[in-house]
Amino acid sequence: MISYWLFLLMTITSAKAFLNKDLPSLQTFVLSGSAQGTTYEIKYRAGNSVLSEAELKALFSRVDQSLSLYNPESQISVFNRSEKEITCDQYLLPVIHKSLEVCRQSNGAFDITVKPLVDLWGFGANGKKTIPSEGDIRKVLSNTGCNKVFLTGSKLIKESKSVQIDCNGIAQGYTVDLLSELIESKGVNHYMIELGGEIRVLGLNDKELPWSVGIESSEINVMGNHPVSLILRLEKGAVTTSGSYRNNFGKGGKQYSHIINPATGYPISNGMVSATVIAPDAITADALDNVCMVLGPEASIKFLQQYANVEAYLVFEKQDGQLLDTATLGFKRFVVH
Repeated sequence: MISYWLFLLMTITSAKAFLNKDLPSLQTFVLSGSAQGTTYEIKYRAGNSVLSEAELKALFSRVDQSLSLYNPESQISVFNRSEKEITCDQYLLPVIHKSLEVCRQSNGAFDITVKPLVDLWGFGANGKKTIPSEGDIRKVLSNTGCNKVFLTGSKLIKESKSVQIDCNGIAQGYTVDLLSELIESKGVNHYMIELGGEIRVLGLNDKELPWSVGIESSEINVMGNHPVSLILRLEKGAVTTSGSYRNNFGKGGKQYSHIINPATGYPISNGMVSATVIAPDAITADALDNVCMVLGPEASIKFLQQYANVEAYLVFEKQDGQLLDTATLGFKRFVVH
């Protein structure tokens, strides 16, 4: 069975160059490391080095203080323990705004209140993966839903103490956008940011071509590597992916994904393998790839029609085991032929 993952493709296929008389004078700088439980790499072109590892660590730290479920003192952890409400900081507030917006647009397919369900199935922090009883699922479902949390100004309020939120499905995309703002504030117009497979680009790479991003198959070749199944080329925007194969467990001959359907309380069982979304910013792409995983292929293509400048590539498995793919009409223009 094939599965897919986004990664930076460092080699570029031949294509017509996008010439700019200023580009040859630019140097290429690369910063990489670990953050948010994963790895990152930032590649940018500028006249001089304008970005330091210290600045990156400070930004990651500020975001973690707000959105990390692994930090018991973060804002989101404090809210989850609270009786009623908290005042959001500058990082939590836009993430909640976006989450509730996409939740409404998708009729609840994207829902940050699923944290108790994620924990129940053992996919939370330090959880032990298990299959809960129908009774336990029904009980937890009574405390989930978009209508259980709401914003009044900067105050985040919940219906009851039992309501908890999990922004992991959108937080890394948001962090990528923050990194993008930081880099652009320094006058950089050519960069690639990758954090845990979430990518945002602007301008041209050191080959004077738009940045290339590959969709990787999970099949392992004789060299022990995952071959590239598709190459995308972008000069501006974000590409993210969500997959049912990266975090799951099997029991009784059945696989259970970490992606929970908020409507049923069970892991998705619609055959979705992966959803790759292209959008103007990473927070939007990150939220929508999760929506696609829950809705399934046909409903996802219809759902995405409401968004301008958003395209998607979906891989799914039919009941007979056949692996198929589908995409929005505009997706093809990003594919390297």
